[in-house]
Amino acid sequence: MKDAPNPCLKIDGLGLIGLPLSKRDAAAIKSYCIPYGEIFPSGRCWMMNRLLIQFHNPEWDTWIKQSVLTAVCENIGVDPSKTHCELDKLLLLEADSPDLTQDSASMGPSMFGTINITLPSEFTGGTLCLQYGDSTRVIAFPPKTSLTTTVVGSFVNVIHHMESVTFGNRLSLNYRLLYSSEGPLPFLPNQQGIRDGLTTVFKSWNTPDTAGKPPVLACVVADEDDALATSVFNIANQLGFRVYYADIDYTLMGSVTFERRQNRDRWDGYAFDDYEEDLDGSDSDSDEDPDDFEPDDYEMPSYADEAFDIVEITDLSGMPVNIPDLQLSRSSVINGRLDSGEVQDQSYEHDYDEGTVTRTWSAQVALILPPWSPLVAVVGDAFDYACNLLEESLSTARNAEELKLVDILVQCCEDEKRRKDLPSISKAVGILRETADRWNDVDTFLLVAKRCRLHTNIDFMGIEGFVSVHLAFDWERIESFFADTIQQAKTNVNRVALVKKLAETAREGSDDEVTNWCSQKDKVVLDSLRNVKRRDIKWLISYIKDRGIDFFRSGLLPQLQKQPFNQDFWLPFIRRLYAEKSLSTLPKDFDSTISHCALHVVTVSPLFPPSPHEPKRPNGATAQDFVNTSCIKDLVQLCVDTDTIEHCKLIFKRMQPIIAVSPGAWKTYHALVPGLSQLTNSHLQLSGPLSEFFETAARQLLHNSQSITDSNTEPLLLALRQTSHAFLKQLMAPACIGYLAKTRSQQLRNVVGLLQNKLLPLSNGDSSERNDVAEIILQCVTEIILAFDFSTLVGLSESDSSRALGSVVELFNLGFLSGCGVAASQVIFDRLLLYANQKEYMYAVLCPFIKVLLARTVRMGLQLTVPPFSAFCAKVASIYALEIMTPKPDEAVSLQLRNIGCGCTLCTNLRAFSITGRQFIPLQGSHSERGHVERKLNEARAGHSKVAWETVHDSYRLTLRIIKPKVMRVHGAWLARSQNGQNLLASMGTEAIQRQITGRDYDWIRGAIVGATDIGPAIAAARLLANITNREFLTTPTVTGPPAKKARYN
Repeated sequence: MKDAPNPCLKIDGLGLIGLPLSKRDAAAIKSYCIPYGEIFPSGRCWMMNRLLIQFHNPEWDTWIKQSVLTAVCENIGVDPSKTHCELDKLLLLEADSPDLTQDSASMGPSMFGTINITLPSEFTGGTLCLQYGDSTRVIAFPPKTSLTTTVVGSFVNVIHHMESVTFGNRLSLNYRLLYSSEGPLPFLPNQQGIRDGLTTVFKSWNTPDTAGKPPVLACVVADEDDALATSVFNIANQLGFRVYYADIDYTLMGSVTFERRQNRDRWDGYAFDDYEEDLDGSDSDSDEDPDDFEPDDYEMPSYADEAFDIVEITDLSGMPVNIPDLQLSRSSVINGRLDSGEVQDQSYEHDYDEGTVTRTWSAQVALILPPWSPLVAVVGDAFDYACNLLEESLSTARNAEELKLVDILVQCCEDEKRRKDLPSISKAVGILRETADRWNDVDTFLLVAKRCRLHTNIDFMGIEGFVSVHLAFDWERIESFFADTIQQAKTNVNRVALVKKLAETAREGSDDEVTNWCSQKDKVVLDSLRNVKRRDIKWLISYIKDRGIDFFRSGLLPQLQKQPFNQDFWLPFIRRLYAEKSLSTLPKDFDSTISHCALHVVTVSPLFPPSPHEPKRPNGATAQDFVNTSCIKDLVQLCVDTDTIEHCKLIFKRMQPIIAVSPGAWKTYHALVPGLSQLTNSHLQLSGPLSEFFETAARQLLHNSQSITDSNTEPLLLALRQTSHAFLKQLMAPACIGYLAKTRSQQLRNVVGLLQNKLLPLSNGDSSERNDVAEIILQCVTEIILAFDFSTLVGLSESDSSRALGSVVELFNLGFLSGCGVAASQVIFDRLLLYANQKEYMYAVLCPFIKVLLARTVRMGLQLTVPPFSAFCAKVASIYALEIMTPKPDEAVSLQLRNIGCGCTLCTNLRAFSITGRQFIPLQGSHSERGHVERKLNEARAGHSKVAWETVHDSYRLTLRIIKPKVMRVHGAWLARSQNGQNLLASMGTEAIQRQITGRDYDWIRGAIVGATDIGPAIAAARLLANITNREFLTTPTVTGPPAKKARYN
């Protein structure tokens, strides 16, 4: 026991006895003792009466009562509160004492056991064996007996057999264990009678007729049954029964109900509780609220469901076993109850009026498998079992039982799956090493080391474990094991640490042989480096600091360069090495070495390492899109951090042919440009080495349709900012702009916005550069306008007029937002007028655009009366007057039709229809309403004017369809055109503004629109002039679009 105090033992006539017991005090004690019994005449075993013994340390008696008595009683199953103990005698055994056998018979009416306390004294041997019937228990004393106090307790009638003490003196105190309560004394039963009874029971079960017999029986084990365990197991095995221990969690689940008071009174539709108070003021309501109850408040129903959870099964020795297909039920238990002990866990869940109580008990049972049982027990995981027994063992020599445990642990360490569990393997190896050390058995250790392959993984035993092996065993026996470990261990860190620690230990112990051996192995480690990893950096830097940069460059660096490249090692290693630059006495050699390392990394590092999550192509190759640019960024940053910027060019030289085969090469530049641009701005020395990269990036991003969107032009802008003005002019050459305008118009528009809003403001300090950028913007806008197919507006004007107008407005806005609105407007106007003679085009595009144009010019601070806006408006108005308008026709609708009907809605719509240019009108209504309209048509003699009508089915409704002849539609159609023309003029502004825009042509244009009769000569002159002007317009070299189709005025 670890907490034992020094009793300050005093012997009358002798004085205090020091502990641990010395040879002098042992001799003094013998002089006051008598031989123990008549069978030891040699005097090797001595006894002293308790009356001569005193304890001067008051804590000793306290420790006996509170610690020793409690521990002993709990282990033998007796209530400590009903017992006490008293000193019986002192025993002293010398070396070569004969084996001692004691029958601890009772020496009083209340004595039921003994306690033997071995005090600290240096001795070996003396192993104690307790025997009761067929049961035995061997107790070996710990190696350091001079520093420990050992306590052994037992019942009376247990035979104590003590082997001979081989060295030293064993000093012990014997106490009587007494029962303080009334009633029968605790005792170990007479096992012979029990064995006879158990034999009878097992034989009665073991009969030929096995029909209906259970495959397993479970016996609840109580604390007092421990003494019978050996007998039960022995008898069961003799008769073919198999018995195992099992720890079980037994769970019962049952439903409970509770009543709620139902006498709810009502008053005016509202419920209320009728509470009545007792005279003492207490509430008489007897409702049960489940929230106020605990699980203990409910009785478990008899119809409760049960569940068996088998926690662990072991054999008698404690070896774990598994029994597949084992199923237990309440009928399997043949004695006692699993729910009779203390509840380990319980819970209660409820809803409105019922709940479920769950309770769990833990119990230990003996599982009995009869001979007829099909169940098979297989050995389970014996790892913890073997670890615990060997760890608790105090044996000092190898023995058969523990060698079996050693073999079990070694087999566990040989299992490849378990070898991946480093903590478990380290624990097992540590216990095996300590066992070999305790036995002082180097052969056992070497066998363990070989089978566990400790020489390949130093982590299994740890550096301190290897040092312990060195200190425990002779160096000549273990030198080859250490040599194999240094040669074959997998990691550099452990090899270096082992040599270093072993050398330190050898120097402390003045072991020159091992010190010299470590010096040789240190060179072996450096000459045979394993593949380096990040954790090797620390010791490598330490070696370089100790031995100099030349040592690293000539000795270690060539090895490192031949190994498979590991970026996780190289980048932090070079940075750490560079940080030690100030410690070098040869800065030029140091810089050269750093540059050499950086060049190696830049040359061999994978620029686009594959990701395990990337998809696979059918042929198994990785389908990379080269977007993961983290490695490239890390390499550039490394060059910056180590002043080796000159190597950056090599990075991008390697990158270009790799991504050239990918259609998504632009993605790589798109991902790289932001970070590298920021790095260049903070390290201006990068501008030169990275200039070619930024120029290539600008080309890739500009010519790819997916890289430039309205919200994602930043990478292109950053790339252009890192290039020269001359490169921008070369990049945005007219041929390139024209190509982009025809193939990627929307992307070119985004580029225009980028140049206008973000790049042009940066040119404020240089007027020539600003003018060049502005010229590029104008060229881009012009090419975008020229590439737009205005002929599509003709078709859209009939199918989707708003979209047609929107396309024109979008081009117009582009010019003004790009800072070249006037120049762009002239190009737009020229292209718009190509198809002005198309009636629907005029109505849907040109006429509405004049109104939009007025609003835009006012917003821009311009006037519609100045070129090129005035010329465009005048041209549209003149074309409308010449091509759209015709001489005003006579009214062909009779007065009766113009005034047809009454004042109802149907008749009002009919009158309006009669004077318009529409061909027909559908009128829907009831039968009487349709009849009313037909009567009015007959009254107005509409039929004589060739007006026809009929009733047709239209969308499941009867519709009156009225159709006018063409002659009646001409005048109405002309009125509609006239009104559109007047609206066109009005959209230009007041009459004064209209005259200012159209000039001398105003009178005849307006006259043609309103149908004046005195403008015939003016129109003829205008038509002749229009023919000449339009021929010149169509041959203008700046316009590359298709010629006008069916231009009647051409």
